[in-house]
Amino acid sequence: IGGQWKNLGEDRLPSLEAARANFEQKKAAIWEQLQSLQPAASGVAPVAPPVAAKPVPLHRVIELTLADVRSGKESLASLATGGTRPPDFTAVRGDDPAGRAWLRAQDIDLVYYARTDSGDSGVGAYDLRLAKVPNTQFDSMDADGLVKALSGVERTEGGLMSVRDGLPVTYVFETRRGLGGVLQITGFTDNPRGVKIRYKLVLPQRDEGK
Repeated sequence: IGGQWKNLGEDRLPSLEAARANFEQKKAAIWEQLQSLQPAASGVAPVAPPVAAKPVPLHRVIELTLADVRSGKESLASLATGGTRPPDFTAVRGDDPAGRAWLRAQDIDLVYYARTDSGDSGVGAYDLRLAKVPNTQFDSMDADGLVKALSGVERTEGGLMSVRDGLPVTYVFETRRGLGGVLQITGFTDNPRGVKIRYKLVLPQRDEGK
């Protein structure tokens, strides 16, 4: 204002850096207040912030546990970051076009369903190219093997990695970003009901211009 830095009318902060730090503190306080008020106001679980944006390094094995989506707990995952989050029932009402658009906007790849509408059980895979492979290939899978396994496989808006026939079960995948990897569902959990997953990326994200 007038060539001078102002913090919403306050001139007691000595520098731009101090003003930014003050703003971050205020933002955190407002978020905490929103979280505390939301359940009472809406009757639903608080909405978590988006999954972390830090990318997963290639070849590092990432282990996740996903709860059943109906539990309202951590049941959604991004393969790009390894981040998980609970569903936002204020934005998503089911596995329909609107729900899939929300998952896409949040860069969510996986959702665990303890029971689907068809009576199956497994991990929903969204906007992925997906192919089942032998369990022994989890350790040996590389970029060349991934490309070969996914040859001719089309991307689908919504697929299911079923766990009905027993575990472990292993798949290779390519995400909507072009990240490729191998994923294995290794076991179940209780309280809440869920599944254990491990995966690793073997193919980097494609350039946006290509």
